[in-house]
Amino acid sequence: MIDNDTIMFTPDTLAPVNKVPACLKRLPKPKPVNVRELHADVFEDTTHITSILSGDTLFVERGGAGYGEQGEPIPYNIANDNFITSLLLICFLLTLFSSAQSHRFIVRQAKNFFSAPRREFSDITETSNELHFQLFLALLTCLLVALIYFFLWHNGDTSINFSDKYKEIGIYTGIVAAYFIVKLLLYWITGWVFFDAKKTEQWTKAYLFLVSSEGVLLLPAVMLCAYFKTNAQNLLVYVFAVVGIVKLLTLYRTSVIFFRKKNVYLQNILYFCALEVVPACILAGILLLTSNYLRLIL
Repeated sequence: MIDNDTIMFTPDTLAPVNKVPACLKRLPKPKPVNVRELHADVFEDTTHITSILSGDTLFVERGGAGYGEQGEPIPYNIANDNFITSLLLICFLLTLFSSAQSHRFIVRQAKNFFSAPRREFSDITETSNELHFQLFLALLTCLLVALIYFFLWHNGDTSINFSDKYKEIGIYTGIVAAYFIVKLLLYWITGWVFFDAKKTEQWTKAYLFLVSSEGVLLLPAVMLCAYFKTNAQNLLVYVFAVVGIVKLLTLYRTSVIFFRKKNVYLQNILYFCALEVVPACILAGILLLTSNYLRLIL
């Protein structure tokens, strides 16, 4: 029989807490890894290794260690621009559709343009659809001139910001549209001062026909430059040829309408230089100044 005193003073056979085996102890929670500190340690180790190897004559240090190298930027290509491609495609389709609907009017305008009028006033009257067609072609001319200047200005330029190219094209289009409107206003003022209203109206129709024809002739140049990689030199030659033909036709038509009398060639040349050559030079200067300003702020 076991005495109670013996049970009370029996020593405990369990090991103390500090003597518990390590496999039975509760492991502490792992400390979360700080990615920034790890990145800083790797960067310090890379810098230390670079400083050690810098004394070697075969060691070549490259900038941006651990971050890769910056690739060569791809120049802007309008063929990969969905917005401009869609806009040109819409303009091309609308031009074909409008030309098919107004082909008789175009033939009448061409015959009247190249024939000397027997009367002071032209008997050709435009309907609203034909007038809208000519206004559409005039707006197309403004857009195409702006795009051509945009191509020539950014030829091979890799620093263009894609997010600002639409603003730049829009500004160029507005400048060209203002140029044609100011020219038309100057023609009207000159005709009101020096000529009669019938000749002024006849010239206004001829001028609108010339602007519309210029847009139709420039459309293939923009398509070739955008999608067939025509170089800037060939584009410039084609544009100068189209503009030169339009200016010669302008000189011919002003001589037929305003200066049909003999010995007035000098007046015709002065009229042409004052209202065609000088505004064209001013337009080129404004576009150049605008491009330099946009390069600074965009």
